[in-house]
Amino acid sequence: MANTRNYGFRAVKGYGSNDIGLIYHTVATGYDGQDGSANSVDINIGDPVKRVNSGTIALATAGDEVLGIAQAFKPYWDGSAMKPTNKLPNQNSWGTVEARRPWVGVAYAKQSFWEADFDAAHSTPTFPGYVALVGENFDHVLTGNTTATSARPEMDVDTNATSDATWRFEQISTRVTQDFTAAYVKGIFSINESEEGSSATGAGLYDGI
Repeated sequence: MANTRNYGFRAVKGYGSNDIGLIYHTVATGYDGQDGSANSVDINIGDPVKRVNSGTIALATAGDEVLGIAQAFKPYWDGSAMKPTNKLPNQNSWGTVEARRPWVGVAYAKQSFWEADFDAAHSTPTFPGYVALVGENFDHVLTGNTTATSARPEMDVDTNATSDATWRFEQISTRVTQDFTAAYVKGIFSINESEEGSSATGAGLYDGI
């Protein structure tokens, strides 16, 4: 039985009793987001993002600290008008006209546990094999979908380690029936390496866990 391939990071449950809120961040004019194979892609709901220069955000690639997960979009400039959207098209050029500036609603990673798909079957493709991975750390990878021009973030099953990595595997997802011999097994993850600063130097809140 093949597992359904679901997109990106999906919020599961906020820490404590906190609701998951959004902070809106902007994207540089003409920003060229790329997947792990350097294909140009849009920013979609479920994509991990990071802070970059000049107050803007970008896709967080493998090994990056993560600010949060894209969840919503305000209208963007399509060349002739502001257009409602459920994603931010790649290389969106809005120039210097403030009324055309795009905004991405970001749920900060530390607000929630997140469900994500592993990108392939594990070398021990059994339920006990995945249970043995709980508590270990993983990096995500942008596997990409050139047809949909999407980054398609997934958890890199081959990066499990007890040392630093961006995400911690907390449990196997119980929201769906899963085939542990197949790709796209779903896990629940918490952020290890958050980009939210906790000091004057901007060190990640959970960096180094």
